[in-house]
Amino acid sequence: MKTINILFVLIAFFLVVTNVNAQLVAVENPLPTITVQPVDDEVCENGAAVFIINANCVGGVTYQWQVDNGGGFVNTSDGPTYAGSMTNTLNIASAGISMDAYQYQCIVTSVTGGCDITSVIATLTIDPLATITLQPITANACENGNTSFTITALAVGGVTYQWQVDDGGGFVNLANGGYYSGVATNTLSLTSVDMSLDNYDYLCVVTTTIGSCPINSNSAELIVNPLAVVSVDPVSTSTCENGDATFNVTASVSAGSLTYQWQVDDGGGMVNITGATSSTLFLSGVTSAMDNYIYQCVVTTSVGSCTTTSATAILTVNPLATITIHPAADVACDGANANFDVTASAVGGVTYQWQQNSGSGWANLAEAGIYSGTTTANLVLTGVTYSMNGYSYRCVVTTTIGSCPINSNSASLTVNPLPLSQTVKANGITGTTGSYCQGGAGVIFSLTSSQNTFDYELQDFATSNPISNVTGTGSSIAFPAVPAGFYKIEVTSGLGCTTVIQ
Repeated sequence: MKTINILFVLIAFFLVVTNVNAQLVAVENPLPTITVQPVDDEVCENGAAVFIINANCVGGVTYQWQVDNGGGFVNTSDGPTYAGSMTNTLNIASAGISMDAYQYQCIVTSVTGGCDITSVIATLTIDPLATITLQPITANACENGNTSFTITALAVGGVTYQWQVDDGGGFVNLANGGYYSGVATNTLSLTSVDMSLDNYDYLCVVTTTIGSCPINSNSAELIVNPLAVVSVDPVSTSTCENGDATFNVTASVSAGSLTYQWQVDDGGGMVNITGATSSTLFLSGVTSAMDNYIYQCVVTTSVGSCTTTSATAILTVNPLATITIHPAADVACDGANANFDVTASAVGGVTYQWQQNSGSGWANLAEAGIYSGTTTANLVLTGVTYSMNGYSYRCVVTTTIGSCPINSNSASLTVNPLPLSQTVKANGITGTTGSYCQGGAGVIFSLTSSQNTFDYELQDFATSNPISNVTGTGSSIAFPAVPAGFYKIEVTSGLGCTTVIQ
């Protein structure tokens, strides 16, 4: 029987069985040693995940990552989802929500001997992003106006908000203050924006409470439309009762055109004036009730419909004088006097100016010739002539306060002609002197002609006492004989005008 001696020698982790006298050898290759096991990873939806393992073995190791999506572990391969499937680091660039609870492990194989060992299992947890159901949209605001951006988002456990602005240098977080409030709410409010904010972009970062997963909303632009610039405001004005008044505004805008709307405050607040849509407001025939009315103009731009309100202006309406007694028509005989009177009053007093209309329009009268009292309440015409028959007179009464004129009613002047002076005969002889013999009947005075129905009265020259009366016949008339003395004949027309023949 042959004896076999067996020697066991362990060198560098290899177990070598050597038979110096035989050809049979058994070798045991060691397993890789895992020094760092993969650990669970939790990422936000669409975020990047990574699993890492460290292992060593004499001669080196190889790696193969595996995934279990519910149907058992299978090898991963590099592609859109995975990178590093055969390295110690498995990268997932964008982990979708469907990958939540996927499990991963790595098979580590020694290069020498092809011995493998499997790592522990690591689980991938995907925290979902918030769902934005209402995105912020472009906001239009007028210069110095207010506006807002709103977002609506949902997530299990709730969300937080952080608004950001891009003024041209990239998006940065906003803080409350200045233009902004509500920067950490679903509504960002902007107050008193100016043109420097025009074309700024805004977005909201919505972060889930569970997992702190952020998602950006769409960006929305802020458009700031310029206001009109009022360079000339309406100014307060005064006018007389029943007079006219005008208010003007001058405005411009850098883009588009302008429209105008005048408003009035009669004590109950500003309201639009129908039809007052130009840069000039014209008021015709104002009444005393409109005294102290306040006016302003709202100027609106065509771009953005932005309104600018002018300064206010006050309308002062000065009352007219009150004429309690108007001048009345007057009748005078040729050569006689005429009078016209007016009675008027006003707070602060009045002035007077009489006017005459001789047929070619009204003209002021001056203190000259037959006229006196032309700037008083009583106009006197001394020695009117028949040529003035039919003239009209009125008085312009002007208030001291406001210099508001009002015309009185007009009054007509009627000038009646004097009776004609006829040729006198004494005892049938033309002349004003007649004689008779003592004891005779006296002198008979006669007129060569007379005016029908006029009254002819022979009077004592000194006393004007009547002696005899004869009614005109349209032809010659004679008076009864009178004794020696001095006489005159007074002729009175049917209108009361008299002529003395002497």
